[in-house]
Amino acid sequence: MHPDDLLRAIQSRAARIAVGASTVRGRGHTGTVREARHHFSKMDLRVFGVASSRFRAVLDRETLRLQSALPIAARRWGIARKLLNIFLRDCFYTGQLSEAYRLATLETEFEIPTRFNHGKSPETDHGAWCSTAMARRKTPNS
Repeated sequence: MHPDDLLRAIQSRAARIAVGASTVRGRGHTGTVREARHHFSKMDLRVFGVASSRFRAVLDRETLRLQSALPIAARRWGIARKLLNIFLRDCFYTGQLSEAYRLATLETEFEIPTRFNHGKSPETDHGAWCSTAMARRKTPNS
């Protein structure tokens, strides 16, 4: 198997694992899982191998691309961002993808959900999302 084909197969598997029915449960959006998985399996992960200063802009752009790929009823910024963050986390955890696309250098930039209200964007729900660096700094009293 060609190395690019292997990476594509691993990426496709990461997409299937990251996005399941439980990820979009209660959203009532038929086709969301299928479309998100398809989008992620074709996504060019090289776009994320950027300097930390550019990562947020790339994340925002790719969130909008995913949002437009989802079924009309599911085209919400919050669900797109949540799905993208979960997919990127799984790619980061997968050694071959993390190494091939330089994801490990961006560990502190990744957003992770920090509470259960994940459907809102950080612009409207401050504190629902934060980078892993911010999560490490948080204490129960902060």
